[in-house]
Formats: sequence, C-alpha cells, structure tokens
Amino acid sequence: MSWPGPVFQIGAMTPDAFAGPDGDFTPDEVAAIQRFAGAAAVQRAVLTARREFERTHGELTLRLETLERTASMVDALLELATATEPPLPTDVAAAVAGGLDAVAALLDPGGRLIAAHPAVPLVAASPELARRAAADPGGVVHEAGTSHLYAVSITTAARAEGTILVVRRAPLDDDELAALRRAAHVLAALRVRQNALLQAYEELRTDLLTELLSSRRPLARPVRVLAEARRFPLDRQCVVVAVDGDAAIGRVVADAAGLLGGVGGRYDGVPVAVLPGDDPQAVVETLAARTRRVTGEAPRMCASDPAGAGEGALPEAFEAARHGLSLLRAAGSAHRCATTRDLALYRPLFDPQRSGDVRELLDAALRPLLDYEREHRIDLVGTVHVFLATGGNASQAARRLFIHPNTMTKRLERVARLLGDGWQEGVDGLRLRLALHLRSLGAEALGPDAAYDRAG
Repeated sequence: MSWPGPVFQIGAMTPDAFAGPDGDFTPDEVAAIQRFAGAAAVQRAVLTARREFERTHGELTLRLETLERTASMVDALLELATATEPPLPTDVAAAVAGGLDAVAALLDPGGRLIAAHPAVPLVAASPELARRAAADPGGVVHEAGTSHLYAVSITTAARAEGTILVVRRAPLDDDELAALRRAAHVLAALRVRQNALLQAYEELRTDLLTELLSSRRPLARPVRVLAEARRFPLDRQCVVVAVDGDAAIGRVVADAAGLLGGVGGRYDGVPVAVLPGDDPQAVVETLAARTRRVTGEAPRMCASDPAGAGEGALPEAFEAARHGLSLLRAAGSAHRCATTRDLALYRPLFDPQRSGDVRELLDAALRPLLDYEREHRIDLVGTVHVFLATGGNASQAARRLFIHPNTMTKRLERVARLLGDGWQEGVDGLRLRLALHLRSLGAEALGPDAAYDRAG
C-alpha cells in the first residue's frame, strides 16, 4: 500500500487534506493521526533538547573541571610565592604541570633549563620560544607540531626573569591559556619578592660585615640585633679569612660563608669571610674547597687566629689575615692557602712599617750583583742562588743552569770580586742567603717603591 505525499506532513495538514487508498479519512481518524503526530513531534523535540542538554552539560562539566584544576594551580603558586622560604623550582614546575595537565618547565632568562616536571627531555626549540616570549611580555607564544609548545615570559617591571614552557599533546583551551598567563604574573610577583629579599639580605650582610671588621670594642646592641637577624654566632670564636680576588670572587666567598654559617663579602677592597671555628687551618681549607667547586680553582687565602666576634677583636684579625695574604702574593702561586700562624716567622720582615728594612737588606746584599747584571746581562743572582742551593757544588749548579763548568767558575770568580772572598761565610754569607730567600718570595715587589725588579 502506498501513501500520498501529504501524509509526511501530517502534523501540519487540515482534515480535508487526508485521504487513504479507499477514500477520505473520517474526522475521528484524522484527529487520531494528528494526536499521534503531535506526540511524536513533542517526543522528537524532547530528545533533541535532551541531546543538546547532554552536550552542553558535558562541555560545562569539562570546563568546570578545567577551571577547578587551573584555579588550584594558581592557588598553589600563590602559596609558594608567599611562603617564608623561597620555593624550589621543581615545586613551581610541578604546580604548573598539574594545573595544565602537561609537561612544564622553567627556563632562565637565557633560555637554559632550570627545572621541569615531569623530568623529561625538552625539545631543542625551547630557547627560541623563550626569546620570542621575552619579546612579547604578557603574550603566549604557541608552536604546533607533534606536540603543542607554549611559552610565556616571567617579566617584572625591571626585566625578564625567565620563561614558563608548556608541552602538551592537545592544544590548550582559552581557560588554560588564561591560567598560564596568570601563572606568569604570580611568578613575576614571586621574583619581585625574591629580588627584594636578596637586596635586603645583601644590605644586611654588608652592614654586619662592616660592623664586625671595624668595631674595636664590644659590639653595640644594634649590631647584635643585626647578627641575630643574620643568625651569626657572636658567642663563638671566629676566624677571619682574607681572599685574593676581585668583586666576583667576593660574591662567591660571601655565598660560601653564608652556607658555612658565617658572613662574607668585600671589606676595604678585600674579599673576606668571617666564619665560626677555632681551627684556622680547617676553616680555610673548608672555604677553599667550597670556592673551588664554583670557580674551579681556589684563590690565595690567609686565615687569622680565632678571635671573639662580639668582643671587638675581629679588626685586628682582619689586618693580620690581609697582611698574610700580601705575603702569599709575594710568595707566588706555590702557596695557595695558609694561616697567620704558618706565616708568623715572616711577618716581621713583611711588616709594611718595616718594609724599608727589607729593602735595605736586599740593597746591601745584592746591589753589587744587580748592578753588574744590568750592565753585562749576566744572571749572577740566579747563579749564586743555585750554587748555594746545591750546597756549594759548582758542577751540579752548572748542570742545573745548563751552562759549562768553566762558565760557572768564571761567574763565581766574578761574584767573589764583587762581594769579597768571604762572601759565603759569616754574617755576610748569612745576610746574602736571607736576601736571596726573601727575593725568591718576592719581597722586592711589596710596593711601588720597591728597590729592584726581579732579575733573570
């Protein structure tokens, strides 16, 4: 049986439009059909509305889950930013990764990796993304490929402090992008706080170091408050270590001193550390080891005897350590680490107030040889030094100097004519040996008015 076309529009037709194969439908039949069509239309509308509701409900549920997840991320970052102790970079990366359901990394201003969560290798394009993000503060740089990469700069009013890098299979939606920008703002606030704390810490450390090394009387109450804030032990014996180096070394020494429970920095142009301890040798070796880990090589250091930090005794300890450091400089690179106890024998000779005595000794003992050297270009001072070091063995000295024995004999004869036949004996011989020893330590280079340049 076939039905005419109008039956497919049954819900919209009048009774006159209905006809069956054997004639017109009766009014009751038309009414029944219309009721059936109306019910079907209502059911269809209900099903359509339900499907639309389920779709919308699913989208809303997914969005609510995203908003809840990203809001938890921002809350976690705010807690880290306001914590008493600075957060670990790995904790920050973990919070971002959890909030965005992705791999998250923190990069320094140069694009180098600081921390990542989970700890997986990142793509090589991350430094370029970091540069692009730094050029667009507040914006999110996106790079699509097998994975989607996102980068946003952590920028304060002063400068770019780093980059958040996010890697995910699926792209971030608008809510997640907004949360990523908010995370960058929170971390920028964290960097502002950290920078302010570092500046305050540096000022506190510098003030405390200055007070400790300048006060020659028991420390006043304000200084003790500074020490307590810095957790510096005023009730313990301390060792002052003077270090040979520039401002960069001073910063390394300051950081190492802080890790060792002391305080450090630059004072009167000298990198210096004040460290708790009563064994100068152990203290200076520990500081040297810490410095070597950072710089690859420990600079010259000289440690003072222990002194009471709260009693005003550290200025004298600093002067002794600095004086010992000047001796180490004169001694050359063979002596990298020492204490003032080690150098006690040489301290009077290298006392700046007695430097004239040292120059006078050098002048009296070596002047004839140095004058001859300048005129004839023959190293008599070096010849005498090696000759005496070999116990007066002319043949062995000639071999060490790579000269012919006859040349050695002629040089020694020349020395005897310049200094006298008894130049190896008595007081003159002792003075000559001491002058040569001081010269080997570099005593002639103690100041701009030094008597001689190093010969040979």
